[in-house]
Amino acid sequence: MNIKQDLITINQYSRPSTKLKPVKGVVVHWVANTKSTAQANRNYFEGLKAGKRDVKGNLIYASAHYIVGLEGEVIQVVPDNEMCYHVGAASYKTDKLGTYPNDCTIGIECCHVDDNGTMSAATLESLKELIKALCTKYQLDPVRDVYLHYDVTGKACHKYYVNNPKAWTDFKASLQVDPVHAANVNKLVKAGIISTPEAWYGLQTVNIEHVKSLIAKVAAKVS
Repeated sequence: MNIKQDLITINQYSRPSTKLKPVKGVVVHWVANTKSTAQANRNYFEGLKAGKRDVKGNLIYASAHYIVGLEGEVIQVVPDNEMCYHVGAASYKTDKLGTYPNDCTIGIECCHVDDNGTMSAATLESLKELIKALCTKYQLDPVRDVYLHYDVTGKACHKYYVNNPKAWTDFKASLQVDPVHAANVNKLVKAGIISTPEAWYGLQTVNIEHVKSLIAKVAAKVS
């Protein structure tokens, strides 16, 4: 899948540059700002470096690794190997992610078309492919290791799935990746034949340019 990298500036409020521990999970959020774009939400995280405060006067610490937009575009805001402020709380509903889930999880923010958190078909499809790629990359179980923000802290986020738990169950069931295919992709990476495994985990979304590149590299190996 095509991921635009537009990293925010290192700062204490949204990108502290703290190294992430081994990844234990992926956490899904909604942006809670209807019809706002992925770029606008990326810019919001960037703006926090100035030290913005909420209505109670508290400094805002917030960010996520990825934002999935209304047209299915995906922006990476913070590198996978750095911590984000996306799932911190005074207490947690689960102990599977340790005592501070921010330090071992990857956060994904989702744009939505209405106040209920409904996502466009393009947003939903990109979210699915992004999570599949992350689960394969970090050897996570998409049923066990993919969470809503709600699952971790009790906050009503992602709102659509909190209000429609069956839809969340069905969504996670759709994330299964063929393990044999994933293993073969990883072999090609180790052999130096491909360098973008995430582009190959979801066969239905493979880009023609990636196919051409693969054929050219295989041809060079056998010539």
